[in-house]
Amino acid sequence: MLFRSGAAAHAARLERDIHIAFVEAVVLQNLAGGGECADLGVVADVVAGRLWIADSIAGRGGFVRQYALGTLSQTALWKAHEDSVLGLGLSADGKWLATAGADRVMKRWGAEDHRLAGVYEGHTNQVLSVVFEPTGTRLATTGADREVKVWDRETREQDAVLGDKRQVFTALAWGKDGFVRRLVRFVCQLDGLVL
Repeated sequence: MLFRSGAAAHAARLERDIHIAFVEAVVLQNLAGGGECADLGVVADVVAGRLWIADSIAGRGGFVRQYALGTLSQTALWKAHEDSVLGLGLSADGKWLATAGADRVMKRWGAEDHRLAGVYEGHTNQVLSVVFEPTGTRLATTGADREVKVWDRETREQDAVLGDKRQVFTALAWGKDGFVRRLVRFVCQLDGLVL
């Protein structure tokens, strides 16, 4: 019989909990989208043991559900957008949660108290994804308007607008130097193109 150390067993439980929650998110998104392929909004803070899942019904509002990773019990639920929540982002320090909405806005929330800390407007179509810069001072969003926008966290002003208007990107990541380096376009079958 194989025995695991306390830390290894804890890590295995967290991995299992994240997997279960991800499966639950897939089910929720597919139910909300009428069985169609949907963008999954799932983000976890493993250190604090929290998981957030976007739960939306198109045209009726976008909600965020928070779960405790250890028990998978729901600890919070709030309406985040007037339309579907299409993406979630968590700051590296775990203090801020950002939501990307089909209502053309991105919002920033306190991860602990779920209070609205900022609304970022500027996309002319659905906001598809959001990510925090590693330092947490800027955020970047992708939109169905075929633009990538970089925002100042506190002033909510756009620092930059990127994009060639030829492709829609649904995910992005920050490079180590603080610049948006990798853009990813996913189609429904989860085929990806990395530029």
